[in-house]
Amino acid sequence: MIITDERIEMRKENSMNDDPNELNNTEAAGQDDVPSSRPGPEQGCDCVQIDEVSQLEARCQEYLEGWKRAVADYANLKRESERREADLTKYAVGELVRKLLPVVDSWDKAEAHRPAPREDGGFDATAVTQWMDGLTHVRNQLHAALEKAGVTVIAETGVPFDPNMHEALMTEKAEGVASGTVTKILDPGVRLHDRVLKAAKVTVAE
Repeated sequence: MIITDERIEMRKENSMNDDPNELNNTEAAGQDDVPSSRPGPEQGCDCVQIDEVSQLEARCQEYLEGWKRAVADYANLKRESERREADLTKYAVGELVRKLLPVVDSWDKAEAHRPAPREDGGFDATAVTQWMDGLTHVRNQLHAALEKAGVTVIAETGVPFDPNMHEALMTEKAEGVASGTVTKILDPGVRLHDRVLKAAKVTVAE
C-alpha cells in the first residue's frame, strides 16, 4: 500500500496539535491507580484494635484463673469446716466423760465393798453406815462433775414462777406468799449453762 505525502503531513500535524496537559493528566491518573505500599489510617486502627483485644483476652484469662483459685479455696475451706464440725459433734461429750470417769471408779469400788450379810441374815450396822457414806461421796462426786460441765439443778423455792424453767403441777393457798410464787419442788429441773434441759415440776401459790 502506497502512502501519499499528503497523509504523512496530516499525521504529523495531528501529533503536534495534541494537548500536553491531557498527556500529563493521563500519566497522573495512571500513577494514582498504583497502590501505595505505606500503611493508611485504616491499617493503623486495625493494629490498635488487635492489641486491645489481646490485652482484654489476657485480662479475662487472669480473672478466670483467679476465680478458679477462689473456688478451689472455698471447697477446701468447706471440707475442713465439715470435718471440724463432725469432730466437734463426735467428741463433744469427751470432756464430760473425762469428768465422770472418777465417779464411775468410785462407784465400782463401792460395789466391790458392799457389806456381806451375817450368818443370821442381818448386816453389821457399822459396815452398812460406812458403805452408805461411800455412796454419798460418789453422789457428791457426780454433782461436782456435772457442775464443772455447766450443769445446775433447778430446785429453788420462793421465786416467781417462770414457764421457761418451771412446770406447775398444782396450786395451793399459802399465807403471806405472793400469787405465782413457787412454794414446793416436786421434781428438780436441770439446766446446762443458760439452756433448760429439764423443767422443774413445782407447786405454785394461788
